[in-house]
Amino acid sequence: MKKIAAIIWLISICFASPSLYLLRMTEHDHSCGIPIDPKMNTIFMGFNAVVVFSIPAIILLFLYAKIIYTLSKSIVTAQRMRPASSTNSGMKTTTTDDIRGRKQVMVALVFMLALFMFCWGPHLIYSFVTDLTPYRDQDRWLIVHY
Repeated sequence: MKKIAAIIWLISICFASPSLYLLRMTEHDHSCGIPIDPKMNTIFMGFNAVVVFSIPAIILLFLYAKIIYTLSKSIVTAQRMRPASSTNSGMKTTTTDDIRGRKQVMVALVFMLALFMFCWGPHLIYSFVTDLTPYRDQDRWLIVHY
């Protein structure tokens, strides 16, 4: 498990490393800003839109769908195995709690995927699309506010 976490962090650092090459701090209008070459910015934003957002979203969508499918099959199986009579109410309550917990996991997975897409998608897609517009004669500045 530690090796997997280390690999994930290493991949994340590699994806973030173009920022160290492309961006440099300067002063612009009494603000800290990062001047970006328009061509490099388009490449960088395209990289972010595809590698940092689209590929992880597709992977998450596939894996979460597989997990949700497996959980829904296990819920059906648990409902079939649940005792029909009320003589063993302790077993029935445990099974009901188990089914409820599985449904909560399914809702949480859908919520996390929707939150990821809602938070990152519009920003990255808007940034990439605006980089393709023809106003390259203006300087671009990413203003950093603290």
